[in-house]
Amino acid sequence: MIRMKANDMTIKIAISLQAVMLVAVLWLTTVDVEKRWSCGDLWLASAVPVVAVVSATLCLVLGRKLRISIADAIVTLWWIFENVLVYVGYGVVTPTAFMTFTGSVLLYVALRLLFTVNHIDWRIIAGGIMAVCLYQCFSGFAQLFTGISRHAVYPVTGCFLNPGPYSAFITIGLCIALCCMYKDGKKETADVHAGHDGIYGKLLSALFRLLAVSVTICGMVMLPVTWSRAAVVAVVAVAAVLYRRYWLRYWFAVVPVVAAAMLLLYHTKSGSADSRLLMWTVSLGCIKSNFLFGGGIGSFPFVYGLGRADFYADNNSAYIDVADVTDNAFNEFLTLCVEQGTVGMLLFAALLAVVFLRLHANSRALKYGLAALLVFSMFSYPFHCLPYRILLAVICAWAVSMPSGKGLVGGKRCIIAITAVVFTVGMLLHGETGRRVEAADSYRQISGIDVRYVIDDYYELLPYLDDNPDFLFSFAKGLAELGRYNDSNCMLRLGTKVSNDPMFLVCMANNYYKMGEPHTASEYYMHAFDMLPNRVYPLYKLMLLYHDEGDAHNAYKAACSVMEFKEKVSSPATMYMKTKAKDIVSTGSINESIIK
Repeated sequence: MIRMKANDMTIKIAISLQAVMLVAVLWLTTVDVEKRWSCGDLWLASAVPVVAVVSATLCLVLGRKLRISIADAIVTLWWIFENVLVYVGYGVVTPTAFMTFTGSVLLYVALRLLFTVNHIDWRIIAGGIMAVCLYQCFSGFAQLFTGISRHAVYPVTGCFLNPGPYSAFITIGLCIALCCMYKDGKKETADVHAGHDGIYGKLLSALFRLLAVSVTICGMVMLPVTWSRAAVVAVVAVAAVLYRRYWLRYWFAVVPVVAAAMLLLYHTKSGSADSRLLMWTVSLGCIKSNFLFGGGIGSFPFVYGLGRADFYADNNSAYIDVADVTDNAFNEFLTLCVEQGTVGMLLFAALLAVVFLRLHANSRALKYGLAALLVFSMFSYPFHCLPYRILLAVICAWAVSMPSGKGLVGGKRCIIAITAVVFTVGMLLHGETGRRVEAADSYRQISGIDVRYVIDDYYELLPYLDDNPDFLFSFAKGLAELGRYNDSNCMLRLGTKVSNDPMFLVCMANNYYKMGEPHTASEYYMHAFDMLPNRVYPLYKLMLLYHDEGDAHNAYKAACSVMEFKEKVSSPATMYMKTKAKDIVSTGSINESIIK
């Protein structure tokens, strides 16, 4: 009898530790998100080894066995495959992207161990996600009332830097809440109250439903404030599937209304929509060029820049007005395929297929929540943000951990071996993450200072910020101002690997011209214009180069191109460039008919 009580106490302690670790992981989704490294990344890197070791210890104490599923095999194969490509030096791989990928894999494995400790009801996961969503809604309300958000233009951003990623949280929570409130006598909603016969069970059920109602109300209020079309499409898509038994009766009236609404959403921000179409078109072309293995993890900016230049080199003027610099395709599936090829895309698709099958059998609410996230990711970049990588790992790990009666069973040795790998790699990742977070903080402190006065600091930060385009561009400009043009070009070449901004090429051209190599400079100016032909600045610089070199023929042609250039938005800068071009044309001694 005493042994039974001790065992009961051990189980209670294990369940309490499990709950604490799960809450800690979900709490990390509320930490402020930065453009690159933030304290949230460091905290997660610290948490993963702890969660893995504590969970493994609890599994061993309680005699739990890890059931290895096909999803675990897919994740393992995926991680090994990408490590092999990095080891052989295939493609362009950025440290930030590879560390992010590795961290997501380690988090998934640590959560698999955590969910093996004790069966966690789907309401706990769904309730935790809805609670975080409600917190984000309240954060948005506070920003609306105070007028202070994390972006000077947008009134609501939550813990993010703009309302786009913020709206994804509302979308996920809202879809989960709608599913929990949906009643049709079927399993996915009827089991909300299952197993709650006592007074405490009924109280928990009432609180769960109150949470779902609160999220629904707050989400409906906050979603329009974000002006996110991706969020609206995701919510409508999930709601259409969930409530299909109602609207299918009147499809002949519903379909035209939805089509009209989609057209209205398009015209509200047609420029943004056309920009996405351009990115998707160019990305598809990039996939053809690196069909099997992609360009490497983190290579999208570089590969996309080359693909965009080829796209416009074919005299294709489509979407030229909306072309811009980007570091993702605004479609996570296309971004993944560009970077990891069809192999990486197929592995991810296989993982999602397994997860959805398990969610369909165990939790329809989480299934719809994950579906909303994936639909949203087809029009945005949620997986570039830490909170959504955490949510994806939590949902996938929970789904795979549900009993199915299939898969291999790993005993103590298996658990110890997996934990040893996660702990070792996790500690290495934690150390490197800490150094990069510290370097990012240091750069933010010196970014407003003239680089010439902190040049030594830049060199110290370079090993940890070598894939940060803003850092590399500032560093290169500072070196150029010191007359160190070759060193400046080295930084700019690194920048072209992590950015498709033609200003890197323009600055390289400036450096070559100052080093007395006008021919090389002219080639870089033309390459910069070919990369993004809706910017007149490279043509303007090319015109000045020809004029200074006394090449009247080419100076006249370049000046005419500047004058005839149709900018999207006129500004004092473009007006000044056209004025200079007009002066060169008016003072030129070459007959226009000869030029033609």
